[in-house]
Amino acid sequence: MSKASYKNFKVIGLLLFLSFFLSSCVSGLVPQILSPSFRLVALPYVESVSLPIIGSGMVVLRLPVEIYNPNAVSISVDRVDFDVYLNQAFVLNSSFSQGFGLTAQGSRRIDLEVNIPILSSIALAPDIQAMIQGQPSFIRLDGSVTVNVFGLIRVLARTTLLEGRVN
Repeated sequence: MSKASYKNFKVIGLLLFLSFFLSSCVSGLVPQILSPSFRLVALPYVESVSLPIIGSGMVVLRLPVEIYNPNAVSISVDRVDFDVYLNQAFVLNSSFSQGFGLTAQGSRRIDLEVNIPILSSIALAPDIQAMIQGQPSFIRLDGSVTVNVFGLIRVLARTTLLEGRVN
């Protein structure tokens, strides 16, 4: 090996070492991020119903929730992916991708939109009728939250985001 190639080899080795070292330091500087908590703040309501003319129709359900940031730093919630359960039965999966910011230990109200195909809503008719008649129903959202902290995108662990009785 010539002296010039040995010198290039040392420089490349040093650059690789520094890149690994510095990248590990950067992730250590970002604090541990806790998942935001969700709380139902009003009764879910049907926004609209579109009957199938061509294709399938939809029942659009809105879930008014408050999201609280338990962290000591502000975060940006980029996306919420969730599964909806009604009375322990899986209804469908959905997502909320209209990003918004949450200040450190701050909260914000949003409406999660759930688009239920008409065919699925027919199967849920007894549960929906029970809710309309004032009988309690149990709703649960399981999912994951994607946050942006200091420019780093993190998908937080999947968990139960929200659960409770709806009368």
